[in-house]
Amino acid sequence: LAMAASNMAILLYQQTGDRPNYAKALNNRALNHYSLGNYAEAIQDHETALEIFRQLSHNEGIYHSFNNMGVVFLELNDYPRALQAFLEAADTAPDSLFTLAHTLSNISLVHKNLRAYPLGLEYQQKALALYQKSGHRQGIANSMGNIATIHQLMGQSAQALDYYMRALAINRQIGNNKRIASDLTNIGTAYEHLGRSAEARNALLEAVKLYRLTFDNNNLSSALLALAETTENMGHATIT
Repeated sequence: LAMAASNMAILLYQQTGDRPNYAKALNNRALNHYSLGNYAEAIQDHETALEIFRQLSHNEGIYHSFNNMGVVFLELNDYPRALQAFLEAADTAPDSLFTLAHTLSNISLVHKNLRAYPLGLEYQQKALALYQKSGHRQGIANSMGNIATIHQLMGQSAQALDYYMRALAINRQIGNNKRIASDLTNIGTAYEHLGRSAEARNALLEAVKLYRLTFDNNNLSSALLALAETTENMGHATIT
């Protein structure tokens, strides 16, 4: 239904010659393609929109096109093109602390995936500072979770646990059950690496319960695998 509406909007804007809204509609259709896993089509729509926004000197549109393309390239594990797109987005980001923080966080994710952990940590800390300055609590929690993950990948489980706990506290205040479950899963993994299996098991049991409530089967499977490993290490039977 969303795709049908996007196609109709694109057609109408083409007929009326409304180029700014035509380009925006292309970006919206690209988001639908991304959600459907049609990544090549998503990139094509974003590139077409980008060209129009450039012709119109529409900086906000240029920013969104680059940022959205970066997300698609990241999903495709094409890290060089993802990084280039996010850097271009940062150069054209609107005068908004949240927007710039979001882009810096995306750049950090690329460096993390490239295993350039110190650089990823540097960008994520910059993003966190901007989120804190803007007062955007969900952004703060997400950035803290990302910082924690980088620490975990660097073998720094104690630092990771601290940031995961801080992210969890904010997500509990917000009431974001999906993020709470993700934090609990990561906390369980950090506890396990620190040899604190009982605490790991408690966190993972709570994560499993939340994933079931939100019908998030992909992440539920990951939490169950982590729980199985922890439970085995403790010598208990595994929950299913």
